[in-house]
Amino acid sequence: MKNYSFYDAPTVVIGLLVKSAEYGSSCFFCFIVSSTGIVITCLSNQPGAPNTGILHLDEGRYIDEKWKPGRRLNGDQDHQGRHIRIPVGEYGIQKLTLYRY
Repeated sequence: MKNYSFYDAPTVVIGLLVKSAEYGSSCFFCFIVSSTGIVITCLSNQPGAPNTGILHLDEGRYIDEKWKPGRRLNGDQDHQGRHIRIPVGEYGIQKLTLYRY
């Protein structure tokens, strides 16, 4: 996979990241990502829990304003819990749950 700069990217890359909900703990956070051609790596802003990992990552879609999960992605698709990736030319929606440790 090649990293492109802003000036030589082969296509327009767009993305939307929305914080959707929190679990009952301050260590878990849910987000919805809708994009094409994007890689997102998450970092913690808490000094006591400096690392962030992906607990769950699901492809899906919204039907009648409700999230309908599709395929659960695993370590091969999220680089062992380190990043979210939607390839250039593919359009997708993914719901992720992050944790801090």
